[in-house]
Amino acid sequence: LWVYDPTGDVERDFVTISWVQAVTGCLPLLVATIIVFAKDLKECLPSFKYFRWDKATGVLSLGILFLVLQLLYMIITVTNEFFISYFFDPSFVVEYQIYIKIFSIAGTFVSLALIPVWSAVTKAFVEKRYDWIIKLVRFLYFVAGIAVLFQLAIIPFLDPILEFWLGEKAIEVNLSAALLFALLGCVMIWVSVLTSVVNGLGTLKCQLYGFLWAVLFKVVAIVLFSSWIPWTIVITATIVGLLPYCVWQPVVMNRQLKMLNKEAFQNG
Repeated sequence: LWVYDPTGDVERDFVTISWVQAVTGCLPLLVATIIVFAKDLKECLPSFKYFRWDKATGVLSLGILFLVLQLLYMIITVTNEFFISYFFDPSFVVEYQIYIKIFSIAGTFVSLALIPVWSAVTKAFVEKRYDWIIKLVRFLYFVAGIAVLFQLAIIPFLDPILEFWLGEKAIEVNLSAALLFALLGCVMIWVSVLTSVVNGLGTLKCQLYGFLWAVLFKVVAIVLFSSWIPWTIVITATIVGLLPYCVWQPVVMNRQLKMLNKEAFQNG
């Protein structure tokens, strides 16, 4: 067991913690991979003799697209503190973190529940069980609806929740800010449901355009309106930027699934 002992040098401590985080995150996976391929999956050991450029191009193209989508999604979701600090005041980051922690609880549970959906949808897609995917999508819409209701139900109880959590350091609830964060949580839940399905289907064009628009809109809106709108413009810009994707992706996805299911039914 390694115990970290701070030296008092902030820069050095930060680098040390970064190295520890990198090693502890990667080393167990590396060791486990070596053990698994040396024993249980010995016959599946990767080899350069099986390498094919034509196959690699397709895999890498899809992988790069997923990487771009992840980068865009990171800009949408993890840059809020930066924008608030840069365009407004770092003190508002504290208020932001309090709201976001509360209104991301439902989204966190939904995201955990959605972990196996991607692979399950991919398997069903390969097996042409499109009717099963359609039923799954309807169920996920129902789950998202329950999570959205939970998000909105938090608002009336926000004062006692903050007092219980923060005690004397509890902030005064801003109802408009609370509504915005509740809406942001609802949007992120909906986005999680949609992306878990379309990622499994491998149809990423709508997601790419939607996320790209959300990033551009968010940055431009913050730059243009930050001088005369409070820091909550960061949240508003995120919500409004994602709305076109939230509306258009289900239309495209449902149309694709119905078409595939109809073709599979006609082909017997």
